[in-house]
Amino acid sequence: MGLMSGIAAYIAGLLSKEIYTFSREELREHVTEKDVPLGRELSRLAENKQIINLRKGFYLILPPMRGGQPMLSARWQGRVSSSSERSLPSIDRYADSLFRYLDRPYYAGLFTAARCHGAGYLPSQQECFVIQRPALLNIAKHGLNIHFYTTVQWPEKNLLPYVSADGSLLISSLALTMADLIHYQTKLGGADSISPVFGELSEGVEEKDMTDLLSWYPHKSILQRLGFWLEQNEANPTITDLLFDHLQQQPFYPVLLSPEKLQKAGAVDNRWKIDDTTKEN
Repeated sequence: MGLMSGIAAYIAGLLSKEIYTFSREELREHVTEKDVPLGRELSRLAENKQIINLRKGFYLILPPMRGGQPMLSARWQGRVSSSSERSLPSIDRYADSLFRYLDRPYYAGLFTAARCHGAGYLPSQQECFVIQRPALLNIAKHGLNIHFYTTVQWPEKNLLPYVSADGSLLISSLALTMADLIHYQTKLGGADSISPVFGELSEGVEEKDMTDLLSWYPHKSILQRLGFWLEQNEANPTITDLLFDHLQQQPFYPVLLSPEKLQKAGAVDNRWKIDDTTKEN
Protein backbone atom coordinates (compact mmCIF):
# COMPACT_ATOMS: atom_id res chain seq x y z
CA MET A 1 0.00 0.00 0.00
CA GLY A 2 1.44 3.38 -1.03
CA LEU A 3 1.90 6.30 1.31
CA MET A 4 -1.03 8.33 0.00
CA SER A 5 -3.45 5.41 -0.02
CA GLY A 6 -2.24 4.33 3.42
CA ILE A 7 -2.97 7.74 4.96
CA ALA A 8 -6.30 8.01 3.11
CA ALA A 9 -7.38 4.59 4.39
CA TYR A 10 -6.41 5.51 7.94
CA ILE A 11 -8.36 8.80 7.84
CA ALA A 12 -11.38 7.12 6.25
CA GLY A 13 -11.31 4.53 9.02
CA LEU A 14 -11.33 7.25 11.67
CA LEU A 15 -14.22 9.08 10.02
CA SER A 16 -16.25 5.87 9.81
CA LYS A 17 -16.01 5.76 13.63
CA GLU A 18 -16.78 9.49 13.88
CA ILE A 19 -13.28 10.25 15.13
CA TYR A 20 -12.06 13.59 13.82
CA THR A 21 -8.52 13.92 15.13
CA PHE A 22 -5.25 12.06 14.99
CA SER A 23 -1.65 12.65 15.98
CA ARG A 24 1.42 12.13 13.85
CA GLU A 25 2.52 9.42 16.28
CA GLU A 26 -0.76 7.56 15.83
CA LEU A 27 -0.49 7.85 12.06
CA ARG A 28 3.10 6.56 12.10
CA GLU A 29 1.91 3.35 13.75
CA HIS A 30 -0.30 2.65 10.72
CA VAL A 31 1.92 3.98 7.92
CA THR A 32 5.44 2.62 7.68
CA GLU A 33 7.03 5.10 5.24
CA LYS A 34 9.82 7.38 6.41
CA ASP A 35 9.18 10.72 8.11
CA VAL A 36 10.05 13.02 5.22
CA PRO A 37 7.46 11.60 2.76
CA LEU A 38 4.93 11.40 5.60
CA GLY A 39 5.44 15.06 6.44
CA ARG A 40 5.14 16.04 2.79
CA GLU A 41 1.84 14.19 2.41
CA LEU A 42 0.42 15.75 5.58
CA SER A 43 1.37 19.19 4.24
CA ARG A 44 -0.40 18.39 0.96
CA LEU A 45 -3.57 17.34 2.80
CA ALA A 46 -3.46 20.55 4.84
CA GLU A 47 -3.01 22.68 1.71
CA ASN A 48 -6.03 20.95 0.16
CA LYS A 49 -8.06 21.69 3.31
CA GLN A 50 -8.61 18.03 4.07
CA ILE A 51 -6.96 18.37 7.50
CA ILE A 52 -5.98 21.24 9.78
CA ASN A 53 -2.79 21.21 11.83
CA LEU A 54 -4.19 22.40 15.17
CA ARG A 55 -0.90 22.02 17.00
CA LYS A 56 2.44 20.59 15.98
CA GLY A 57 1.83 16.90 15.36
CA PHE A 58 -1.95 17.02 15.96
CA TYR A 59 -4.53 17.20 13.16
CA LEU A 60 -8.25 17.85 12.73
CA ILE A 61 -9.99 16.03 9.86
CA LEU A 62 -12.40 18.00 7.67
CA PRO A 63 -14.95 15.52 6.30
CA PRO A 64 -15.95 15.79 2.65
CA MET A 65 -19.35 17.29 1.83
CA ARG A 66 -21.95 16.10 -0.65
CA GLY A 67 -25.16 17.98 -1.29
CA GLY A 68 -24.42 20.26 1.67
CA GLN A 69 -24.02 17.34 4.08
CA PRO A 70 -20.93 15.47 5.34
CA MET A 71 -20.61 12.10 3.64
CA LEU A 72 -19.67 10.06 6.70
CA SER A 73 -21.86 11.32 9.55
CA ALA A 74 -25.64 11.53 9.74
CA ARG A 75 -25.45 13.37 13.07
CA TRP A 76 -23.21 16.18 11.87
CA GLN A 77 -23.58 19.55 13.61
CA GLY A 78 -20.52 21.31 12.21
CA ARG A 79 -20.02 24.48 10.18
CA VAL A 80 -18.94 24.83 6.59
CA SER A 81 -15.30 25.85 6.26
CA SER A 82 -13.83 28.28 3.74
CA SER A 83 -13.69 25.35 1.34
CA SER A 84 -17.24 24.61 0.13
CA GLU A 85 -16.39 20.91 -0.13
CA ARG A 86 -15.40 20.40 3.51
CA SER A 87 -17.08 20.80 6.88
CA LEU A 88 -15.71 21.88 10.24
CA PRO A 89 -16.50 19.47 13.07
CA SER A 90 -18.20 21.03 16.07
CA ILE A 91 -15.87 21.83 18.96
CA ASP A 92 -17.47 19.09 21.07
CA ARG A 93 -15.96 16.48 18.77
CA TYR A 94 -12.32 17.31 19.18
CA ALA A 95 -11.50 19.70 22.05
CA ASP A 96 -11.09 16.94 24.62
CA SER A 97 -8.73 15.03 22.30
CA LEU A 98 -6.69 18.17 21.68
CA PHE A 99 -6.12 18.86 25.37
CA ARG A 100 -5.33 15.21 26.09
CA TYR A 101 -2.69 15.39 23.36
CA LEU A 102 -1.29 18.60 24.87
CA ASP A 103 -1.49 17.06 28.36
CA ARG A 104 -3.08 20.26 29.63
CA PRO A 105 -6.04 20.71 32.00
CA TYR A 106 -8.75 22.88 30.50
CA TYR A 107 -12.34 23.90 30.65
CA ALA A 108 -14.57 25.46 28.01
CA GLY A 109 -15.65 28.83 29.34
CA LEU A 110 -16.88 32.30 28.42
CA PHE A 111 -18.87 32.31 25.15
CA THR A 112 -18.45 28.57 24.57
CA ALA A 113 -19.80 27.72 28.01
CA ALA A 114 -22.56 30.34 27.65
CA ARG A 115 -23.71 28.61 24.48
CA CYS A 116 -23.73 25.25 26.27
CA HIS A 117 -25.87 26.82 29.02
CA GLY A 118 -28.41 27.98 26.45
CA ALA A 119 -27.41 31.49 25.41
CA GLY A 120 -28.89 32.13 21.99
CA TYR A 121 -27.23 35.45 21.17
CA LEU A 122 -23.45 35.65 21.35
CA PRO A 123 -21.42 38.60 20.04
CA SER A 124 -18.59 36.36 18.85
CA GLN A 125 -18.27 32.92 17.24
CA GLN A 126 -14.94 32.27 18.93
CA GLU A 127 -14.51 29.11 20.97
CA CYS A 128 -13.10 29.91 24.40
CA PHE A 129 -10.97 27.71 26.65
CA VAL A 130 -9.44 28.54 30.02
CA ILE A 131 -6.09 26.97 30.80
CA GLN A 132 -3.24 27.30 33.26
CA ARG A 133 0.05 28.89 32.32
CA PRO A 134 2.04 28.73 30.10
CA ALA A 135 -0.19 30.38 27.53
CA LEU A 136 -1.12 28.86 24.19
CA LEU A 137 -1.33 30.71 20.90
CA ASN A 138 -4.85 31.18 19.58
CA ILE A 139 -5.91 29.16 16.54
CA ALA A 140 -7.32 31.11 13.61
CA LYS A 141 -7.30 29.18 10.35
CA HIS A 142 -9.76 27.77 7.81
CA GLY A 143 -12.80 29.06 9.70
CA LEU A 144 -11.57 28.05 13.15
CA ASN A 145 -11.44 30.74 15.82
CA ILE A 146 -10.21 29.20 19.09
CA HIS A 147 -8.99 31.45 21.91
CA PHE A 148 -7.13 30.39 25.03
CA TYR A 149 -7.35 32.38 28.27
CA THR A 150 -4.97 31.75 31.15
CA THR A 151 -5.76 31.71 34.85
CA VAL A 152 -3.54 31.41 37.92
CA GLN A 153 -6.42 30.32 40.13
CA TRP A 154 -7.66 26.94 38.92
CA PRO A 155 -11.27 26.25 39.94
CA GLU A 156 -11.68 24.01 42.97
CA LYS A 157 -15.34 23.54 42.04
CA ASN A 158 -17.82 24.77 39.40
CA LEU A 159 -16.64 22.53 36.56
CA LEU A 160 -19.03 20.03 35.02
CA PRO A 161 -19.27 17.69 32.03
CA TYR A 162 -21.30 18.77 29.04
CA VAL A 163 -22.48 15.95 26.78
CA SER A 164 -24.11 16.53 23.40
CA ALA A 165 -24.92 14.36 20.41
CA ASP A 166 -21.52 15.33 19.01
CA GLY A 167 -19.27 14.63 21.97
CA SER A 168 -18.36 15.98 25.38
CA LEU A 169 -16.59 18.93 26.98
CA LEU A 170 -15.61 20.01 30.45
CA ILE A 171 -17.32 23.38 30.92
CA SER A 172 -17.61 26.04 33.60
CA SER A 173 -20.81 26.15 35.61
CA LEU A 174 -23.17 29.04 34.98
CA ALA A 175 -21.92 31.03 37.99
CA LEU A 176 -18.26 30.58 37.00
CA THR A 177 -19.07 31.34 33.36
CA MET A 178 -20.52 34.69 34.36
CA ALA A 179 -17.61 35.48 36.69
CA ASP A 180 -15.17 34.65 33.88
CA LEU A 181 -17.06 36.82 31.39
CA ILE A 182 -16.60 39.74 33.77
CA HIS A 183 -12.97 38.88 34.56
CA TYR A 184 -11.97 38.72 30.88
CA GLN A 185 -14.40 41.37 29.59
CA THR A 186 -11.71 43.70 28.27
CA LYS A 187 -10.47 40.86 26.02
CA LEU A 188 -14.01 40.08 24.88
CA GLY A 189 -15.05 43.54 23.75
CA GLY A 190 -16.12 45.15 27.02
CA ALA A 191 -19.40 45.39 28.90
CA ASP A 192 -21.46 45.74 25.73
CA SER A 193 -20.28 42.31 24.56
CA ILE A 194 -21.14 40.41 27.72
CA SER A 195 -24.36 42.24 28.60
CA PRO A 196 -26.61 40.17 26.26
CA VAL A 197 -25.35 36.94 27.84
CA PHE A 198 -26.31 38.14 31.31
CA GLY A 199 -29.70 39.17 30.00
CA GLU A 200 -30.35 35.61 28.82
CA LEU A 201 -28.82 33.54 31.59
CA SER A 202 -29.01 35.45 34.88
CA GLU A 203 -32.23 33.80 36.01
CA GLY A 204 -30.71 30.34 35.67
CA VAL A 205 -28.04 30.60 38.39
CA GLU A 206 -28.72 28.10 41.18
CA GLU A 207 -27.96 28.48 44.87
CA LYS A 208 -25.53 25.54 45.11
CA ASP A 209 -23.61 26.79 42.08
CA MET A 210 -23.17 30.21 43.67
CA THR A 211 -22.29 28.71 47.07
CA ASP A 212 -19.60 26.58 45.44
CA LEU A 213 -18.18 29.62 43.63
CA LEU A 214 -18.04 31.70 46.80
CA SER A 215 -16.19 28.91 48.63
CA TRP A 216 -13.01 29.42 46.58
CA TYR A 217 -13.26 32.37 44.16
CA PRO A 218 -10.59 34.95 45.11
CA HIS A 219 -11.46 38.10 43.13
CA LYS A 220 -13.65 40.37 45.26
CA SER A 221 -14.10 43.09 42.62
CA ILE A 222 -15.34 40.49 40.12
CA LEU A 223 -17.91 39.29 42.67
CA GLN A 224 -19.09 42.88 43.17
CA ARG A 225 -19.60 43.27 39.43
CA LEU A 226 -21.26 39.86 39.25
CA GLY A 227 -23.76 40.83 41.93
CA PHE A 228 -24.50 44.11 40.17
CA TRP A 229 -25.02 42.41 36.78
CA LEU A 230 -27.26 39.73 38.27
CA GLU A 231 -29.37 42.26 40.13
CA GLN A 232 -29.70 44.47 37.05
CA ASN A 233 -31.00 41.44 35.15
CA GLU A 234 -33.51 40.48 37.85
CA ALA A 235 -31.81 37.30 39.02
CA ASN A 236 -33.27 35.36 41.94
CA PRO A 237 -32.93 37.60 45.05
CA THR A 238 -31.84 34.55 47.04
CA ILE A 239 -28.78 34.33 44.80
CA THR A 240 -27.89 38.01 44.92
CA ASP A 241 -28.42 38.19 48.69
CA LEU A 242 -26.17 35.17 49.14
CA LEU A 243 -23.49 36.91 47.14
CA PHE A 244 -23.90 40.20 48.99
CA ASP A 245 -23.74 38.50 52.41
CA HIS A 246 -20.46 36.91 51.35
CA LEU A 247 -19.00 40.26 50.30
CA GLN A 248 -19.99 41.88 53.57
CA GLN A 249 -17.73 39.54 55.53
CA GLN A 250 -14.83 41.86 54.68
CA PRO A 251 -14.62 45.51 53.61
CA PHE A 252 -15.01 46.18 49.89
CA TYR A 253 -14.65 49.40 47.98
CA PRO A 254 -16.05 51.15 44.87
CA VAL A 255 -14.97 49.75 41.51
CA LEU A 256 -15.80 50.52 37.90
CA LEU A 257 -18.27 48.19 36.21
CA SER A 258 -15.94 48.00 33.22
CA PRO A 259 -12.27 48.55 34.13
CA GLU A 260 -10.57 51.48 32.41
CA LYS A 261 -6.89 52.41 32.52
CA LEU A 262 -6.09 55.56 34.49
CA GLN A 263 -9.68 55.85 35.72
CA LYS A 264 -10.92 55.30 39.25
CA ALA A 265 -14.42 54.73 40.54
CA GLY A 266 -16.35 57.79 41.63
CA ALA A 267 -19.50 58.15 43.69
CA VAL A 268 -21.71 55.07 43.83
CA ASP A 269 -25.40 54.68 44.67
CA ASN A 270 -25.85 50.90 44.88
CA ARG A 271 -25.06 48.28 47.49
CA TRP A 272 -22.42 46.62 45.28
CA LYS A 273 -20.39 49.86 45.17
CA ILE A 274 -20.25 49.72 41.38
CA ASP A 275 -19.61 52.88 39.34
CA ASP A 276 -21.49 52.21 36.12
CA THR A 277 -19.80 54.59 33.71
CA THR A 278 -21.47 52.82 30.78
CA LYS A 279 -24.67 54.78 31.55
CA GLU A 280 -22.87 57.93 30.45
CA ASN A 281 -22.23 56.57 26.93
